[in-house]
Amino acid sequence: MSSKSNNGIEHDHYDVSNFDDKIFIDAVTLKEHANDFILIDVRERYQHELARISHTDCNIPLGAFIDICKTEEIYEVVPALKTYHAILYCDDSALSLLAAHMIHELDGGIIKVLKNGLKDWKLAGYAIKRGYNG
Repeated sequence: MSSKSNNGIEHDHYDVSNFDDKIFIDAVTLKEHANDFILIDVRERYQHELARISHTDCNIPLGAFIDICKTEEIYEVVPALKTYHAILYCDDSALSLLAAHMIHELDGGIIKVLKNGLKDWKLAGYAIKRGYNG
């Protein structure tokens, strides 16, 4: 079954209902442990350029992320995913959950999703940067 994500990218339907709350990390915890994680923005590049968390390590838009995971090349693109914890974020967690599901299917590393995404980061009063950070 195919559907469109909120950014208009068509993708296969992924069941993310099996994730429990343990997959989420809140903005405060992320801020306190920022150096312990690889932080990946899965939004489109133009969204990343408009507003991103300052210590974002890379931007891999969901469409590219899905394509990379389908060919199992995610560890070539982001080798640190094999050995480090990663946190994925988007505007509201929806896209991040899809990307996390893809990595879990590949038996990837420990993946967390920023709960409510950039929205909660901003509500917590944390800084946002502008500009591309690959």
